[in-house]
Amino acid sequence: MIDDDLEIPLRCLFCKVPLQAAEDSSFHAGDLIRCLSCGEDSEYESVLEVAKEEAQDNVQRLLDKEMSKLAKKLFK
Repeated sequence: MIDDDLEIPLRCLFCKVPLQAAEDSSFHAGDLIRCLSCGEDSEYESVLEVAKEEAQDNVQRLLDKEMSKLAKKLFK
């Protein structure tokens, strides 16, 4: 069974370290998020897009793995 607790951190576009912000922070389209590790600014929408792509890749990999398991069980 697939674990539905998949978390994808928002990462700096330059050094790939997970971005951190204050708990009450809110970001919107066009905002820049400063990385505390490298000091570079990453555009919020770009960071979200990269995280979405990573999530899709992870879900596809999990689905492929589950389908392979099911196929093995069906064709024993």
